[in-house]
Amino acid sequence: PMLPRVEVGRAEQKRAEGEIEEDEHEHRVAKLRRFDVVCSQIEERLFLGSNTVASDLRLLLSNGVTHVLNTAGVACPDYHPGALTYKTLHLYDSPREDISTLLYEAIEYIDASIEAGGRVFVHCHQGVSRSSSMVIAYLMWRHRLPFNDAFARCKAGRGVTSPNSGFIAALLGLQEKLTDGAPPAAGRLYRMAPFYTAPRARLVEGSAVSRAELDPRTAFVLHTREALYLWVGAHAHPDYEAAAREWTRLLQRFEHASAEVSLERQGDESAAFWAAIGGEGPVAAKLAKYDEQYGVGKSPVLEAPAIEVRLPSGAPLHVPLRQPSGNQLLSVRAAPDTHAPLPTHREGPSPLATARDRGEAPASAAASSDAGEGGGG
Repeated sequence: PMLPRVEVGRAEQKRAEGEIEEDEHEHRVAKLRRFDVVCSQIEERLFLGSNTVASDLRLLLSNGVTHVLNTAGVACPDYHPGALTYKTLHLYDSPREDISTLLYEAIEYIDASIEAGGRVFVHCHQGVSRSSSMVIAYLMWRHRLPFNDAFARCKAGRGVTSPNSGFIAALLGLQEKLTDGAPPAAGRLYRMAPFYTAPRARLVEGSAVSRAELDPRTAFVLHTREALYLWVGAHAHPDYEAAAREWTRLLQRFEHASAEVSLERQGDESAAFWAAIGGEGPVAAKLAKYDEQYGVGKSPVLEAPAIEVRLPSGAPLHVPLRQPSGNQLLSVRAAPDTHAPLPTHREGPSPLATARDRGEAPASAAASSDAGEGGGG
């Protein structure tokens, strides 16, 4: 049987007066609503917040903000490019989204902006998970803090700070690297993979470093305790090589990798490279597990499903699906790390010569529903 309306009203009144505590869900919703309009100051020149604050130029300027790090480019536009300087990372709030190789990029942007006298606002959709992860990473690096201390400092400034479990794992990995920058004895192998507007490095996991992981369609970086090797496949587009060079630079800065980079082109590798990667031998023509990314240079397009997002009040929110300019096509249901393949060197002049240049209609990239473990940030 339903409760009489008067009883419901009395309970709501007692809750409003503090006699009855809010349940966990209601408390969280209220907290998110309260912080949604807050530009949280973490340090003198570093702020953290939501998409709502990101859209409010007057509020940003009142806090002296000059630079913005948008970590949710899949859903949030760069609102004021004429007034502020932007850097955009197209991240999902999903434990499956690997941010480990993007942390240095974010740290460097925040640091350079502050060193230049600027004030930086870092945001995602709610200022909970994606953006807080980048701020925590910066605090860990700048102040040589362990994750727990950096998290506590960030949460003290923004009470809804809550990275999802995958992001926490990446931050714990960062803690290990900052404590001891040297890679394991076998080294770390990174593969350059397509990712929105430019390729990015991804750690090759799950097996020992081996030539069996090499694919001629891209570039790899092998980081050992003694050296840095940059291997370029015979059919790799120059943009993959450029991404690999940038990754070696970041490894040199943040992990104190070797100052010398040994460039290894397929078919002309050094004996030292073969020794470091476990032995000389033939490289496969291609690896089937990477076909979805490097494939034949065509972009998969799936019908975009309807996405319903609701505000804490329960009212529907219509979120336009965004596609970054010059981006590779991405289906709405595609999970992180299933971005469309870039063309190989033989298939086109540039990885960014996409459907837009062929007169095709681009598909939309999906925003995550913000209901993940980190609370939708």
